[in-house]
Amino acid sequence: IWLSVIINLVLNSIGFIFIYLLAPNIVQINFLNTNFLMVPVAFWISLYCFVAGLNLLSDSVLNSVEYYQKMSFGRLVKSVFFLISVSVFKDLGWKGLILSVLIGQICQLMLNVDVLIKKASKKVPTYIEITSIARKYFASPKYNIPLSLLIATSDYIFYALIRQFWGLYFLGNFSMAEKIVRIPVSLIGQPLSEKFFKTSSNQNSSGEIDKLRVRFLSYLKDGFLLLIIPSIICAVFGEKIVKILLPEQWHNVGWIIRIMSPLIFTYFLIASMRILPIVLNIQRRYTFLESLTFLLLCFLITAAGVLGFPDYLLVILKMAGEVLISLYITYWLYNKIGIQSNSNA
Repeated sequence: IWLSVIINLVLNSIGFIFIYLLAPNIVQINFLNTNFLMVPVAFWISLYCFVAGLNLLSDSVLNSVEYYQKMSFGRLVKSVFFLISVSVFKDLGWKGLILSVLIGQICQLMLNVDVLIKKASKKVPTYIEITSIARKYFASPKYNIPLSLLIATSDYIFYALIRQFWGLYFLGNFSMAEKIVRIPVSLIGQPLSEKFFKTSSNQNSSGEIDKLRVRFLSYLKDGFLLLIIPSIICAVFGEKIVKILLPEQWHNVGWIIRIMSPLIFTYFLIASMRILPIVLNIQRRYTFLESLTFLLLCFLITAAGVLGFPDYLLVILKMAGEVLISLYITYWLYNKIGIQSNSNA
């Protein structure tokens, strides 16, 4: 745990310096007729990344000790405070959105920080101990690191393309809709995925790979049954929910959520897609498929922009592309489980 915290702090400190050199401008936030906050843009980005990294670490610890209810409750708190903060800072525009995301992350961290404190060693590791642990666990990251980098940056590249062709206002609505659609997956699908990762890893390490295919189908069925209700709610009542929860300037988010509702299942599939390659040790092939997916979606967005597609067609096109690709990769992974099961028989 100490190693993860130190790496998180060092990387975000380097990131702060790098971003500040590129964007040294100060963000001034006026709230209730006062200079509420005046800090560099780089500070917001680095603080968010640091807190989000600690939350990922706490989720891993909670998953290891099977505290699934606490993990789900923390994500619920994050989502609730995000929505509340959006309403409170509704007059701040994109600055209010940044604050809201950060507040949600901080609230989740405050709820789970006790777990990190209890599980962390009271003795701070020495430099020799840190390098020894790093060599042991990061000896061959040649596929995981590029894949993680691709996953982390892909959304920002998509957003840059969308802003280029459809403008900043639509991009704000689009990104807000994606955040709302991801909430059910974060609350329901992600805890299921993490539990599946632990059980599938145990089955694979104990030589029970033949049971993994059955477990995978059961996991998909449970996820779909749990997520079908929020998906229907988004598809039918998306616009009404947005008008109730968000201020008027975000009301156009509603129709985007209705179109995006199938992505609730897609994001759940993506969570499982990123688990199985690690368990089956096929990261190289999966990284190749993720790279093709990224390039294909970039091509679809760029083509739609060059051809002058309206914004609703872009949402439909991107949604359909992600659904079809995730279904194909899930089918490919299911077959890979069968191949490894037969080879071990």
